[in-house]
Amino acid sequence: MAGGGGSDLPPPGLWIGTAAVEKVAQVNTSPETPVATASQFLMRVIVHVDGQGTARLLQHVTQMWKEGTYRPDPADPTKQVVDEPGRYVLIADDSLLPQFAGSGLRDGSAVGRRVSSASFAFRDPIPMESGGAFGRSLDFRVTLGYRDPLNPFAHRYHPDHDNKDERFERVLDESAESWDVTRDLRFEFTAEDPDRLALPGWGDLRAGGMFRETIHGIHRDDIRVEGTFRLERVSTVSILDDGIR
Repeated sequence: MAGGGGSDLPPPGLWIGTAAVEKVAQVNTSPETPVATASQFLMRVIVHVDGQGTARLLQHVTQMWKEGTYRPDPADPTKQVVDEPGRYVLIADDSLLPQFAGSGLRDGSAVGRRVSSASFAFRDPIPMESGGAFGRSLDFRVTLGYRDPLNPFAHRYHPDHDNKDERFERVLDESAESWDVTRDLRFEFTAEDPDRLALPGWGDLRAGGMFRETIHGIHRDDIRVEGTFRLERVSTVSILDDGIR
């Protein structure tokens, strides 16, 4: 996959799609070899690629609008001309949203267009592991700390899962009551659609291939899953958070 103008970089922008889990390893019988599931489990995947080709996995992103600016017309200072035109921006840091205007209308009010994935619990964008490249293969490591309120072992209202001692004073170490959960994700791109569908724009506006994930911490043994994925470029904006962060 290459960008326009003969560039070796992938087309930058926002890519959204789905990973379909079709095989899961049985930890007691086939821990190393995932076996077919009765049906697919679908996960929304959101990936942003910047102008340097670096891919980041997102849990959420909001399309907003940055108002243009004006300056006095050199030919007639009593008039204003456009200095910088307004443009769409992609915001992954929710604290920045008040700095921008909405990009769409809802009940007559300007609002942002937000997309998120319920399959992930991290907050900040996660850059790809070194050595990968969008269009060939991407690796991401998603870690959920043992004290994170969204950790499946943690429970706000159960004293045996609050990671505190019996007097609710001292914070316990990891593995005393809960464990860190780590997900190693791999996206391996293929030259053709993984199901050999004839989809227009493949390799330019659409991409996909094989998906693999290894989950550490949920079970004493790693859990391995496999499937396929497809992504579609929905925005050409190559900068996240308007370069503020």
